[in-house]
Amino acid sequence: KIEAVAQKEGLLTVDRKRLFQVNRFGAMMIATKADFSRLHAGETAAGMRVIPLYIEEAQMTALTAAVGSQPPLLTLHPFTPKKVAIVTTGSEVFSGRIKDGFEPVLRQKLADFPTEIIFHKLVDDQKAAIVAAIKDAEAAGADIILCTGGMSVDADDLTPGAIKDAAAQLVSYGTPVLPGAMFALAYGKTGAAIMGLPGAVIFAPQTVFDLILPRIMADITVTK
Repeated sequence: KIEAVAQKEGLLTVDRKRLFQVNRFGAMMIATKADFSRLHAGETAAGMRVIPLYIEEAQMTALTAAVGSQPPLLTLHPFTPKKVAIVTTGSEVFSGRIKDGFEPVLRQKLADFPTEIIFHKLVDDQKAAIVAAIKDAEAAGADIILCTGGMSVDADDLTPGAIKDAAAQLVSYGTPVLPGAMFALAYGKTGAAIMGLPGAVIFAPQTVFDLILPRIMADITVTK
């Protein structure tokens, strides 16, 4: 048996179509952690072996020819340091009537990655103010911009529109994931990942944000 072991912390991606080709061949097998699994240094990514006692070399050659060796079946994308900005929206928080519930949760989640929070701004429920704050965060050098609050479909929830106006590319507003269906993802003119975080991020330990953040940290471009 041979094991593939992560040398660094990062995100594992698996070429599932070609892995299926290997495993349906019959004489050899590869068992992997799930696609987009987070791995720590020293953690096993996959185990593989010849199933019978031995096989003919021609079988190995045939499988290699059928599946190919490039690109790799398994890739580990190391996490890279990121500068993070938090843009907190909402008139209640801006005026001080209620305490912001997002910031402590985000700080805890970000602490699990090589991140540095370099920018935090509270803005009122005004589209122009949210757009300006996002642009200020980009100018400050943020790689990730997290916009909190105002992500539902109420008429006075302006964050999704502000993200769209400030971004160079809106990937998606809304995801087929619960909790967190009202999540938004865009990329700014500087390449910064801009995320609109729904209220579920405060209360639920795992949301769509926890699926997307590791991909951004590993420099994997997320498409719709």
